[in-house]
Amino acid sequence: MNTQEEEYLTLFQEGDGRVDLQDNGYKKYPRVFFFQKEREVLDYIASLTVGGLFYQEKIWQLRFNSSNCIPLLEVFSGHAVSRWFVERLNKVLEYMSLPPTVQHPLTLDGFVGFWDADGTSFNSNLFASQKDREILDIIVEQFGGGVSKHDTWYQWYLSGEKARELAPEILARSHCPSKAERLKANFEGPSYYELHHEEQRTRQKQYEAEHAEERRAYHKLHNAKNAEKQQEQHQTYREKQKLIREYVKLHPEVTV
Repeated sequence: MNTQEEEYLTLFQEGDGRVDLQDNGYKKYPRVFFFQKEREVLDYIASLTVGGLFYQEKIWQLRFNSSNCIPLLEVFSGHAVSRWFVERLNKVLEYMSLPPTVQHPLTLDGFVGFWDADGTSFNSNLFASQKDREILDIIVEQFGGGVSKHDTWYQWYLSGEKARELAPEILARSHCPSKAERLKANFEGPSYYELHHEEQRTRQKQYEAEHAEERRAYHKLHNAKNAEKQQEQHQTYREKQKLIREYVKLHPEVTV
């Protein structure tokens, strides 16, 4: 693998994978998993590696056991980004008597690996989800956007011009055909706003026509309430001024 492929592989693992130690009762051995609904992207990962086994339960798994994990652990060690992944990886590296690792900067190829694992697109917007927020905050620092919370998970989102600039970079590096096709549909050609602008204007005009009487009645009532409130305020002001004048008459020594 070259550096870009290693970065892709590592961040795909951070997005939708697992590294752990399996205890069979008398010794432990490392395991590495890659998960995804579609098999094609896992076929690409398998082409970069040796010894992977495919399983299909609810989703596809590409699994590596024992000595087949060592090359992968060394790759991950050189490109791990998030703190939680580094901590989990170091437990396995220590058991295997391999040097510990530290956090590394996020690269574009690494980001695409993460996006192929946990990303999607919709209406000229980019998204990626994760239970741990840290990696999403790192993506925000590098590529912009924001992070929102949804129950027990977080979502990175990017829209507007920045999303349109980043989408071709993802498309050029993606190895997940279904997500790439969705990306093309959402970003190539006119934007969603451009395609539906006239339709939205027509619906807005129709709505305004259908609810014109309601709007007039609302504004009439709103204006009447405002007028009543202003009259009350003026009356209160006049009463206060009257009290001040009467007080001054009774107390000429007071300068107002």
